[in-house]
Order: sequence, then structure tokens, then C-alpha cells
Amino acid sequence: MSLRYLFTGILLLSASFLQAEQPAVYSREDPAGDLNTAAETDPGFDLRKVTIERKGSSKLEIGFEMEGVIPKNPKKEISIMLFMDTDNNPETGPRYGEMAPDLNVVLFKTQRAMQWEAKVDKVSPVTAGENFTVQKLDLRGKTATVVIASPMFKQMGDFTFFAEVI
Repeated sequence: MSLRYLFTGILLLSASFLQAEQPAVYSREDPAGDLNTAAETDPGFDLRKVTIERKGSSKLEIGFEMEGVIPKNPKKEISIMLFMDTDNNPETGPRYGEMAPDLNVVLFKTQRAMQWEAKVDKVSPVTAGENFTVQKLDLRGKTATVVIASPMFKQMGDFTFFAEVI
């Protein structure tokens, strides 16, 4: 076999491997001014963009960008929720709109709590036996960032998601 054919074979194999890799960053934008009626009218609760970035094989960094500064002490209880369908299978999670999320990432502030908190809710059989850890929650100005870790993310392929403020 000539060197030329060997090089072409390696190149084609590399190209097919790269095409099979999942994107490192997912994002979804949200129009301004579409506050949920349950949320305050504060622009700090008007969700504008959600970004999910793979950090290594077992971590996801989720960024929530708002229209205004996120209040440290809102006047009422509020939640910023990310609904995530980890397997894109409508049969494995509870129906919510047009998707069936397997897990929810919730950032919340209650009246009694001193600070914002984050948690992961397992809402389908796909995630029921999995372990999830919130490793970081950071609120700075118009952005809230949460890092979650799970061994499940190593096997997770493409996924769908949406977010809202409740």
C-alpha cells in the first residue's frame, strides 16, 4: 500500500471521528420582555440566553443570562429552571410542552434562605439511579452559572433543553 493511500485512510477516519463528537457548547436565546406571569416584572428575571458547556467528560456548566441584574433578595420566592431531555426520547420523561425532560436543574431563592441555592431533580427512569452533584453556583450581575457533575454525562449524547423563570 502506498503512503498516499495510508494518509488518505487516516484522514477519512479522523474526519468521521470528529463528525461523531458532540458539540461542546449548546445555547438557546430567549426574546426580551416575555416574563412569565408568575415571575416578578424585574428585568433580572427576564431570561435572555441559556448556555450549556461540556467541561470534561462528566461536568456541565450552565449559564443563565438575564435582561437585567439578578436580584440578590427578590421580593418573593423565585426559581430559574432548566428542563433537560438527556436522551431525546419522549417516552422516558414526564411530558412538559413539546419535550419529556429527564432532569431539571433548579436555581431558587426562598424568603427564608440567606442566598440562592441550586439542585438537580431527577424526573425520569433514565436519571433515577444516577448521581448528580452541584459543584458551583455563582451569581454575578446579569448571569447565573451552575456547574453540575455526574458520571452519566460521560455516556450522554446530544440532548434538548429549555429554561424558564417561575
